[in-house]
Amino acid sequence: MTEKDKIFEEIIRSVNQAIRKILLFGESSLSGDQFHVFRKLVLDEFGRSGIEGRLKSLFKNDSDGFRAGTDV
Repeated sequence: MTEKDKIFEEIIRSVNQAIRKILLFGESSLSGDQFHVFRKLVLDEFGRSGIEGRLKSLFKNDSDGFRAGTDV
């Protein structure tokens, strides 16, 4: 595992910890139906199709290391 892979994994661990806290706050303050919608929105925004996917594309290698010009 490269140093960049380790950094990426640590970032994802930190994001996942924040997601768990956000979902706990939502669960404690929203009704069941509202929470399910809230949970879907949070996971969509922070998951593989959201920030995790954007970070993964940022961390991809090309011939010069980090990808230049990646929109985060």
